[in-house]
Amino acid sequence: YEAMMHLFSSKREEHVRIAEGADNILEAMFMVLSRIMQEAPLHTRLTTNLQKFYPEVFRRVKEQGVEQNYRGLRKLIEEGIAQGFFVDWMDIDLTIAIFCGAARSLKGSDDKIAIPQGMSEVKVFRQIVTTLFRGIGTDKGRELIDCYAGHYLNNESE
Repeated sequence: YEAMMHLFSSKREEHVRIAEGADNILEAMFMVLSRIMQEAPLHTRLTTNLQKFYPEVFRRVKEQGVEQNYRGLRKLIEEGIAQGFFVDWMDIDLTIAIFCGAARSLKGSDDKIAIPQGMSEVKVFRQIVTTLFRGIGTDKGRELIDCYAGHYLNNESE
């Protein structure tokens, strides 16, 4: 358990370092999401094996990770609102629930979404991210979302 928590803590610290080079919170979010997409296959194998061979450790890691991810995403959205990139009238908790639900349904969930034939999970994740961010974006935010999505998410190998 401690080894897994250390690994995930190290990943969060790495994401903070990656984001330090951003011009604004939106760019930071896309920079980190790009890295997460690169690491997704490894993360999936790791968590699948953890769940299969160490279900109690998986449960504990997942519970703590969900809480930490929720707090982190909330902070990023609040900062995006403060910087004028996201609308201030949204229900942040509902937005996070929608985003997390979509991400969970993509990977290893009992209620997995049906991916159109020939479309990779990476491409689906890109679509989820850009659609959600555009939906909560201000005019100023949507312009940058389109720019950053094209730059950070569309150049990844599938």
